[in-house]
Amino acid sequence: MEQFFRFYRLLIQHSLANWKLLAIGGIGVLVAAVLLASAPIYTRSMADLGLTYSVRDQLRNDPVIKTGFFARSIADEKGLARVSVIEERISTHLGWLTKNQEKLYEAPFLTIGFKGDEARTLSLLAAPLAITGISSHLNVLSGELPQKREDQVLEVVISELIGYITQLKPGDTFLLVEEFDNCGRIVTTGLEPQPPCRKSSVMRYSIPAIVSGIIEIADPEHPFWLGASERFVRPRSPFVDSGSVVPVLADPDALIEVLTAYTASYDFSVTWQTFVNLEALNRTNFQDVSTSINVLNEEMRSFD
Repeated sequence: MEQFFRFYRLLIQHSLANWKLLAIGGIGVLVAAVLLASAPIYTRSMADLGLTYSVRDQLRNDPVIKTGFFARSIADEKGLARVSVIEERISTHLGWLTKNQEKLYEAPFLTIGFKGDEARTLSLLAAPLAITGISSHLNVLSGELPQKREDQVLEVVISELIGYITQLKPGDTFLLVEEFDNCGRIVTTGLEPQPPCRKSSVMRYSIPAIVSGIIEIADPEHPFWLGASERFVRPRSPFVDSGSVVPVLADPDALIEVLTAYTASYDFSVTWQTFVNLEALNRTNFQDVSTSINVLNEEMRSFD
């Protein structure tokens, strides 16, 4: 009789365990059924949101359309008219999807000197840069951001690394030396030297500059930098006949005014960075983005 009761208790325990498994299995089937029933609703929702997710995936969180050209002189009447026309065309074709726009100016490399007679060969070269809207994307470690001055002295900020390379700190003055001669030049990648030439005439002038501060990039991954934040704070590889090329950041208006005060035909490269407003895109117009860019690209060919 005792063995019978042991067998009965064992049977009851196994039955209860089976019922628990059965209950868990039933809950699982119920959840699966609910998910299966909601799948068409989920699919329809994702179809409605698919455009936004697709655009964000392909164009990144803050897509940017870059429009750049070698502006040559932008201080004389012809140069200013050219810039005005380009800005008008960018606004015409991209204005409907623009969230905000910044403008990057790049000037030719200038020799860093202190007396004004430094030879360009093997000397440090400055790469003057200026970009609108940059202040909120920089951390000032010492000194202050560059300002436009009345005395035609160019204020610039540099990174700690560039300060170490140039041995410059806030308050230090130096010269940006430009030199023109009768020799023909080629556009070089930095690996080949300029062709040999016997100079018969040379013109040199020096632009006074001062370091106003030491900075760092606040967020190198921010879309503002277009994935190239290092170009604003780190040196570039030297050319075959020069020292390292170091970036110096200036106020946009000051950079143009100071450099063109020495020669109205000073050449600049200008890039418009148009940040796209994804909220302006919908099913009826998102394909127009490609059309707008292609039309603008064709019109820009006339400025080559």
